[in-house]
Amino acid sequence: MNPNKFRNQYIARYTFLIFIITLGLNKVVCAQLSFVLEENTPSNVLAVQDLFSVDTKSTLMSDGTNAYKKGDYEAALTAFKKVTEMNPDYYDAWIGIGNSLFSLSRFNDAIEAFDATNEINPNLFEVWYNKGLALYFICKYDNAIKCFDNALILKPEYYEILNIKGMSLNKLTKYDEAIKAYEIALSVKPDFFDAIYNMACTYAFMGDKEKVSNTLSKLIQLNTSYKETLSKDPILKDYDILRQ
Repeated sequence: MNPNKFRNQYIARYTFLIFIITLGLNKVVCAQLSFVLEENTPSNVLAVQDLFSVDTKSTLMSDGTNAYKKGDYEAALTAFKKVTEMNPDYYDAWIGIGNSLFSLSRFNDAIEAFDATNEINPNLFEVWYNKGLALYFICKYDNAIKCFDNALILKPEYYEILNIKGMSLNKLTKYDEAIKAYEIALSVKPDFFDAIYNMACTYAFMGDKEKVSNTLSKLIQLNTSYKETLSKDPILKDYDILRQ
């Protein structure tokens, strides 16, 4: 064995032992960098435990985030759940759980995770938005709209939410309200294809052919290549403006 390496290891272990003894720790059980402590543990020892716990949570959050980015949602879910077991009020971990479940199409479970997040912090835009999307995908449009409205309180001009709010209203056949949502979205981003397209479809459902044609004209003005795509759309393909 390399004498210098042995000496360095000995010094490191000895230093750690002295550190623990100095703090007055009588019994330590180390598991995944987390101490299991007896009752009446001195506050300075609890401070050491907190340092290790923070480090562990940070590592697990990093593991979960990296797994999520790689598309390994099960691994991400496992990591985020471990964080909430250590600290049930760590809302970033609950967001990670909700997003992982959403990506696994486990929408009802995702909604429960987002609810847990809202109990800790009800002012998170991402949580209201993603909960609304989960509700939309399980066809609970009324509740989805409530979530989108809460998200819009935090970011009033987020045009993508205004668009999907319009889609939810459209599903409920509340066409006038849907049109209004699309109009607000377009006041923020006038060239937002999705909102213009959805508006045209809503006018089609309302039977207003003139407004359908006017709306389709706006899409074609944005990009003439849209005309060919729209001519194959099952809702809009029969309108004359797409045949000219």
